[in-house]
Amino acid sequence: MHENRYNKAASDLAWRRTPAFFVDAHVLGASNAPVLPVRWNDNEVSLWPGESTTLTATYRTADLNGATPSVRVSGWNVATGTAK
Repeated sequence: MHENRYNKAASDLAWRRTPAFFVDAHVLGASNAPVLPVRWNDNEVSLWPGESTTLTATYRTADLNGATPSVRVSGWNVATGTAK
């Protein structure tokens, strides 16, 4: 199992002037397909303006199929974005 910390994607939401509700993250592998299974330390977090969090994902590197992992972040009132 491999563990990655994704603080960049979540901290990119810190500039918002409104709360970000139900922020959800997904690890992506080859062809931007979701890597499964993934165990997160938290899911569907809500962030107040200026607040950030670090999400930790644990997954098998073999499930990336040789791709560099990235993380897709979306939320109820947040545009979907991807960070590497």
